[in-house]
Amino acid sequence: MIAGQSLDSFLALHNATLTTTQQSSVSMVAHLTERAQDVANTAHLRPFWFETVHDFSDVQAKARQFGVSLQYLEELNPGVDLENIRADARILVYRLDLSEPPRSVGSANRGYLIGGMPMPEGDHWVVRRIGQAWGTPLTIRNLVGGFHHVADHYPGGSRPMIGDISYPEGGPIRPHKSHRTGRDVDVAYYALDNDTPRFWDARSPQLDVERNWALFRYWIQHETVEYIFVDTAIQRALADYAYSIGEDPEFIRAAIQVEGGNRAIIRNARGHANHFHVRFRCSEWDERCR
Repeated sequence: MIAGQSLDSFLALHNATLTTTQQSSVSMVAHLTERAQDVANTAHLRPFWFETVHDFSDVQAKARQFGVSLQYLEELNPGVDLENIRADARILVYRLDLSEPPRSVGSANRGYLIGGMPMPEGDHWVVRRIGQAWGTPLTIRNLVGGFHHVADHYPGGSRPMIGDISYPEGGPIRPHKSHRTGRDVDVAYYALDNDTPRFWDARSPQLDVERNWALFRYWIQHETVEYIFVDTAIQRALADYAYSIGEDPEFIRAAIQVEGGNRAIIRNARGHANHFHVRFRCSEWDERCR
């Protein structure tokens, strides 16, 4: 996930943070986690996640928000009495576990997730429900990297909403048939009206074709996606735009089903006019992934 020297630096800081956390209160190690996060930001990861709480009811609310158990939070915060927490305390609600490599296991329709990572909050997107937005670190990295790419090259656009990815440990998640292994993501389309982030019918003049194409193109060129489900009418708008800016026709045909047929990456599936569904590819460390 993080190459070369950056990985070594991150691992060293992660281990230093973990050791110090086990020896003292969480509030005393914030500077170490911030340094580790600075390194991880270059790879679009959030290996630590702190939340401020005021009492035990806040702790319970955070557990519900993130879709985790109180036991999980106790294990992340050794030596902290969560039932008698002091006001304005900072507790860990997530930490990347390097002893258990994160991975997607089995098929997207029947598998599960190990070592899931929650989709972080950000300036360029909105997360609808964090408790249902856990993915593999590679999925999270690809999402965040794509949104930052669009924001960097086309500033000022709307903020798409991230819908369901998976539960923290994957498995069945209603009403979906897939979304079980941390690789499937529902995302609202970019809109021109820059309104409150929401799922909306993008078969409209308000579709921000430029930014949606930039996002899809980024993922396809980086060879990170298996497919993207997009309504046929929206595909047509994307293809017309791609031709208008001089994209390689061969690339357009390989990318968009209405131009290149059923083997294209951007393809139709019923119910994808108000959001698109992206499935990221399996990684080398995933198990029986398909």
